[in-house]
Amino acid sequence: NSGFNRTGAEPVLGAKLGYLKAVLAQYGVEGKFFMNTETALLCGQDGQEAACQTEAFARAKNAYVVQSAAAAVAGGLRANIWYSLTGWRGSGLTDLALEPLEAYGVYRFSAAQFNGAAFTGEQTSFPGVKIYQFRRGAVDFWVLWSFDTETHVVDLGATPNEVYDMYGNALEPQAVLTVDFTPTYVIRKR
Repeated sequence: NSGFNRTGAEPVLGAKLGYLKAVLAQYGVEGKFFMNTETALLCGQDGQEAACQTEAFARAKNAYVVQSAAAAVAGGLRANIWYSLTGWRGSGLTDLALEPLEAYGVYRFSAAQFNGAAFTGEQTSFPGVKIYQFRRGAVDFWVLWSFDTETHVVDLGATPNEVYDMYGNALEPQAVLTVDFTPTYVIRKR
């Protein structure tokens, strides 16, 4: 399930999870764990269309890798499985020869960030910006992106220790960030 709107991004995972939990609660069922067994960003009928071969689609898929992982951890899922490694309809993390695509590197960096992380809340004070907050050991981090068609300026109030783009490239830590639909990691050490 892609759940991605190219003019803005937010995985539908949270809404689906809320719905499923509400249905179970209606029947008095509690304590069940959830897994997302297939997540991906699909393109076209077979992924070979011209639009699926563009940098814009690759960038959107890369962003969705992080967004779906953040939503899964925030939702308390036990698993969030990318479908599939070599892909279907343009969704692969590798090509058919198992050579890594950009999305594979994004996936690896994302997995390293979320490994052992606990969701601590959602920051809602910046309209148009999705911000999930996590804690991993002595590190607090945010994953943020614009979920509308605009770029937004986010004033963090203080300069963080580290900032990374979705590819794992270190950015200059600044108290004020410009955010678009591609996720940014903001790291603060306690």
